[in-house]
Amino acid sequence: MISKFEICVLGGGPAGAIIGRRLAELGHNTVIIDRCLPVQPHRVESLAPPVLQILDSLALSEAVAAATVQCESRALVRWASSSVQSKTLEPPAFLIRRSFFDGKLRELAAKVGAYVLAPASALAPEQNPSGGWLISARTAEKSVLIAADFLVDARGKRRSAAIYWQGPPTAALSAAWNSRNSNFRETRIEAVENEWLWGCPIGDGNYAATIFLDPARTAGLSESEREEFYKGILAGSELLAGLLHSEITSPICVCDASSRIINDLIGDDFIRTGEAAFSIDPLSSQGIQRAIISSIQGAAAVHTIRTGRDSAAAIAFYRDRQRAAAQQASVNAARSYRESRNQFGAFWKDRSGPLESTLSEPDLHHELPSLLPSHVRLSATLRMTEVPVLCDSIICTTLALSHPRLEQPIAYLGGIPLAPLISDLVDGLASEQVLTRWAERIPRQTAFRIFRWMCAYGILESHL
Repeated sequence: MISKFEICVLGGGPAGAIIGRRLAELGHNTVIIDRCLPVQPHRVESLAPPVLQILDSLALSEAVAAATVQCESRALVRWASSSVQSKTLEPPAFLIRRSFFDGKLRELAAKVGAYVLAPASALAPEQNPSGGWLISARTAEKSVLIAADFLVDARGKRRSAAIYWQGPPTAALSAAWNSRNSNFRETRIEAVENEWLWGCPIGDGNYAATIFLDPARTAGLSESEREEFYKGILAGSELLAGLLHSEITSPICVCDASSRIINDLIGDDFIRTGEAAFSIDPLSSQGIQRAIISSIQGAAAVHTIRTGRDSAAAIAFYRDRQRAAAQQASVNAARSYRESRNQFGAFWKDRSGPLESTLSEPDLHHELPSLLPSHVRLSATLRMTEVPVLCDSIICTTLALSHPRLEQPIAYLGGIPLAPLISDLVDGLASEQVLTRWAERIPRQTAFRIFRWMCAYGILESHL
């Protein structure tokens, strides 16, 4: 017997659970299939304040509460210099157990109507020649055949021949330690000659230590050789060597930590989200945040396609946003690698560049002129173009400013739509007249900042 759904989500991690929940909220008949991997006690991740704000806006804060190991306001860092620095985290970050976090997100998805099939293993989905997908899944009790009109791939990193971009290969070696009798009570980050290390408390007096390095160094090692290799690196660490006086309580876990983005991100009947779409260097410390944002944008794109609206805009929006996010993460990570005192080594040089410029939104407060022209006109090189944007739960098009000094067309600045402001401009207006007109739409201080920004980027020119 075939179970029919409109949308099938493969993978129930943060990206899969959140996109499945959002699509169910929007009225789509959705199933989430997840393997529910065994609990990995050493898999703890840090959630920065921006992630917490996003989750709160999605009414998902209880997932953080259910998974929090501890709230952290201090970290020890040995990175840009040879000395250890104590870094204050203000506001604090949250250390969360991924197994608990993911499970709570799936539970919250089920509460709004998504059907969660877990634990269940799914075979590779098959695309019907006439449209739609067939997915064979198996639980502990039975086999299930699911037919779906649309497929969401949220299964995390997978081997694919369709890689659009890939950074240097990186592996992560991690294990848990019983440190009840030690002083390990905070996150510790350290750059050493050929790798970098990250450690954090995981509750009940235990501590996890992870080493990020070139995977070629561990290729072909047996389990015992891998443990010896892992402990040898910890022995050379100033911040984590003390763990060797404790008891290691888990096998050495090895996983892929390379950054990459997949070429076929979205189509008329499928989408990849989270790490199935792109993965970033762990040094950027934004993996969960990127996955959540990807799922929010993906839900809007799928909803747009499935409700018969502008599919081309939805596809372009999602594809461009994921590529821009992956590039920005690469820039951020490369900057951190360059800051390390160990950047002279091959491991560091491979991950330090070359850099491409960021595609982020221009800053309202950056490099703005102090002296403004008395009268202004629009630049002759300014063009208005339509771009896809996120409008609540769908993707629509809106007018954006295109100018040679902008890296990409800009529709909003600080959340303010720019096209209506441009429509108020007439060549030769006094600057004060422009600001008075804009102040009828937006706060005057915001109008002044946008005016200065337009002058800085040459969108507004002096007109004497």
